[in-house]
Amino acid sequence: MTLNSYDEWSRLNEVVVGTATNYTAHDRELSFDLFFHDNLKGRSEWYYPRLAAAGTQTDARVRHRIKDRYLDELNEDVEGIVDTLRALDVTVHRPMTLDVSSVEVRTLAWSAAVVPPLNVRDIALVVGDEVIETPPMLRSRYFETQFLKPIFASYFGEGARWSVMPRPLMTDRSFDPSYVLSTTGGPIEPIRHPRAHPYDVGLEMMWDGAQCLRLGRDLVVNIATENHAMACDWLERHLNGRFRIHRAYKLSDSHIDSMVLPLAPGLSVAPDLVLVNDACPELARILERNRFQVVPVRHRHRRLFGGGFHCFTLDMVREGGPEDYFS
Repeated sequence: MTLNSYDEWSRLNEVVVGTATNYTAHDRELSFDLFFHDNLKGRSEWYYPRLAAAGTQTDARVRHRIKDRYLDELNEDVEGIVDTLRALDVTVHRPMTLDVSSVEVRTLAWSAAVVPPLNVRDIALVVGDEVIETPPMLRSRYFETQFLKPIFASYFGEGARWSVMPRPLMTDRSFDPSYVLSTTGGPIEPIRHPRAHPYDVGLEMMWDGAQCLRLGRDLVVNIATENHAMACDWLERHLNGRFRIHRAYKLSDSHIDSMVLPLAPGLSVAPDLVLVNDACPELARILERNRFQVVPVRHRHRRLFGGGFHCFTLDMVREGGPEDYFS
């Protein structure tokens, strides 16, 4: 189990696939509304009902329960992805599951409904022989990397590097809301003025691993807020001399992999093989016309649970190395 992952396309040998066990609720609070602002617009109100009447705002934290049916279907889809990867001779590692008694995460400054380690792409970045735990943008995910500790420890025992980016306090004034407030139509709920808190320290670094595309020695990082920029500064200094950072500004609100994935010199499972959601037949046809082998997999309720099956996976071992594609 030697950690080695430099790109998004070389042959995949080992991967972490998240788990949705006991995913029961979301808390509608500031960090949730900022992160899911696009999902909260009118077309998705059946997933996330309004908290307040139009033209007003609310300071209340509201817990939104998830229907058992949606969770059951999500679990079926995740296990289907696991089965597909194993059938392709990929070793699949799984995080610890969320215990049913762990319903809330609490810090000095706030509390939120805890969520299980489903979208593991977000909470860590693997660059070569190093895994970096990233500072979350959602309060509910503050301790989510704890579920992956046994996996990271195993790779560390085999010689991998293991780092943790600085953790934010995440008071209201830690967040830069400028991107959300500037988007057409704005969020479904008005974003309230940030409340003062004894632990305010100003804007802080917040950044998910899914904001980075890995291209051998080069990393393309999406930046939409000051929170992202501060985290990218840390990453650039930390990786200095080993990787080159290229900043893409406002390509998306946060996760670059929701907009762009590299398809050359190959794809995410092997150089000629890609997994595609079976709800996207046109994408499958386009890839097939370009001589890619497509493996359809099922994934429902992407908006409700905040990610696709790329988000559910964290590549740990690929056959590629620190190639230089840009010199």
